[in-house]
Amino acid sequence: MPEIKAFSVGYLQTNCYVITDPSYGGAVVIDPGGGYQKIKSYLEEKGRKATAVLLTHGHFDHILALPNFVADGAEVYIHELDEKMLRNEWNLAAEIGLPPLKEVRADHLLNGGETLRFGNMTFKVIHTPGHTQGGVSYDLDSEYLFTGDTLFYRTYGRTDFYGGSVTELKNSVVNVLFALDGDRIVYPGHNENTTLSEERKNNEILYL
Repeated sequence: MPEIKAFSVGYLQTNCYVITDPSYGGAVVIDPGGGYQKIKSYLEEKGRKATAVLLTHGHFDHILALPNFVADGAEVYIHELDEKMLRNEWNLAAEIGLPPLKEVRADHLLNGGETLRFGNMTFKVIHTPGHTQGGVSYDLDSEYLFTGDTLFYRTYGRTDFYGGSVTELKNSVVNVLFALDGDRIVYPGHNENTTLSEERKNNEILYL
């Protein structure tokens, strides 16, 4: 059974998730928006090393610590439509006065529909545009859903940035994520966890 450790990191208290499993010798990191040293210390205590970084999208607050993990040997996964944000285009760093981020190249460009396997862990890649063009959610073992800035507790992500679309976001949430079979624990990019069953009943996006 996977172990999911959440860290609140960076300028905007982004949720970064570190996932380990007895069947896998490394660790999967989702959205390292900061906190490199505390995450590395956690991994060292567990005798693990980050071997894969899965990005839900390319905004700065989800990738600030990415160069550190790349330097440690982790491979980077991102949707092809957001890959340009890893090269300092439209990642919003300049909008809050940050210097250009260190450029990173992705090892794996995603389209949606892929299945990523790490030991016994299976991540299904779901393209969920709307917050960004290349936003994705990761469905882990049909039990845990990492939604980035697409779906939050009783609300949803902003659509007023470059590449955003309220129409696409509502479709991604209502017609894609809510249409998944069964329930999931939802691990969003910010704020507290929730469940699909909770959001199918109470999310604000239903009233758009």
